Parts: sequence; C-alpha cells; structure tokens
Amino acid sequence: MKLFKLLLALPLAMFLAGCAPVDSLNPLYNDKDVIFDESLLGQWGPASEGLNFAKLGDNGYNIVMSAQDDDTGQTVTLIFEAHLVNLQGHRFLDVVCKQPEGGNEWQPLPELHVRRTVDGMKIEPRLISAGTGKYLELLPGDSNIDEDRLSIRLRPAHQFFKVEMEDQGRTLKLVHLDDSWTDSQIAEGKLAIDHEIMEGRSAVLTASTPDLQQLVLDHVNDEEAFKGDLELRRPETQEK
Repeated sequence: MKLFKLLLALPLAMFLAGCAPVDSLNPLYNDKDVIFDESLLGQWGPASEGLNFAKLGDNGYNIVMSAQDDDTGQTVTLIFEAHLVNLQGHRFLDVVCKQPEGGNEWQPLPELHVRRTVDGMKIEPRLISAGTGKYLELLPGDSNIDEDRLSIRLRPAHQFFKVEMEDQGRTLKLVHLDDSWTDSQIAEGKLAIDHEIMEGRSAVLTASTPDLQQLVLDHVNDEEAFKGDLELRRPETQEK
C-alpha cells in the first residue's frame, strides 16, 4: 500500500487524489549529495494537520505528519525519516516511512515460482509488498546439483519530492515524482529504467542511485512527472 494513499481521505493529503509518489528501493542520494537546511525545522501547517521537521542525526530529518479524518474525527500520525538532497542546484527530499498507521497490515504472500535457467535461478515475483512503505526482495543465492538457495531482505520504500520555498521561507512546497506518470512512461516505452511491475500495483523502481538522479534531473521541470504539490505555511502566516 502506498504510504501517502493511506491519507487520501484526509484534508492534508487531498492534493494526492488519483496520484501518489512512486516507490523506489534505492535512495536518491549518496553521502556527498546530502545537505542540511535549518530553515526546514519546525512546524509547517497547523499542529493537527501539518508536518513537523526535527533534526535527525547529523544531517537528516525526522518528520511527523498529522491529519484529521473527517469521518472519525481522529488524528492520524505518520513518522518519516528524510534527507535533503542537492543535485545540480535542485533540492529534493528523499522520504522513508518509519511508522505506518495503526492496524494489522498482514496479507497473504503470493505463490512463488523458482526455476533454473541457463543464466541461473529466476524467482517470480521478485518483490512482495510487506505493508506500508516496505517490500520483501527475493534474491537468488548459490546453487548446486542438490539445492538452490535464495535470500529475503526487507527493503524500505524511498519516495522523492522537489522542495520549493517561497515567501521568504514562510511557504514550503513539496512536489512528488508521480507513480501514474512513471507507469505510463514505462508502458509506452518512453522511460527505460530498472523496475519491477507488481500485480495490481504501480511500478517499483529498482534502479541505482545514479540512474535515479538522472531521472529526476531529466524531468525536474516536467509538470507531468512532478505534480500534486503540497503547500504548507508557517502557522503564524496562515490566514485566520
């Protein structure tokens, strides 16, 4: 399940209706690309429906996202780890969900197909959803005449946002790399990038960090690729 789609019915995330950030198994950054901007720290939007940035480690952010469900009146909270990335003067936020919403996300595992080929072992599917913002990745291991081995590792999903600040730093815009755009570009053969297609789901990018960086730079000004911007202001600047 896409982590931001959990909040589609909530006022804070209405901008995501019909679209969501694309998932990636790999981050958008290497260590040299990460920067830290203190101006992001603090509350954006009201405390009940907004984002709160706190410093995490030397150069990361802990983000608490809150929104109220109009049907139940309850406040839903998600916690993220994020890194601010500078690529050729463009700033992006790489976001990973650290605490999904409450509730049991268990789901049956799909049937696995493992077969030997001339190139080695082939496993299908290679990715399995493990709940909000997580995937199980199945990897072939050593094989011999008696046995075949495979390994399974849990991979968090990274999602990418352009970061724009306006009104002398009082307005923050986050614009996500859209999954529906990615799906259509892959289906039409216009986007050649490593990915996995999961049944009934959008593509999950499996490309390397350099390839992901090239992707966002190639389309940084494409309003179809980056869309659905979330605009938040400092609480003291909001209209009353």
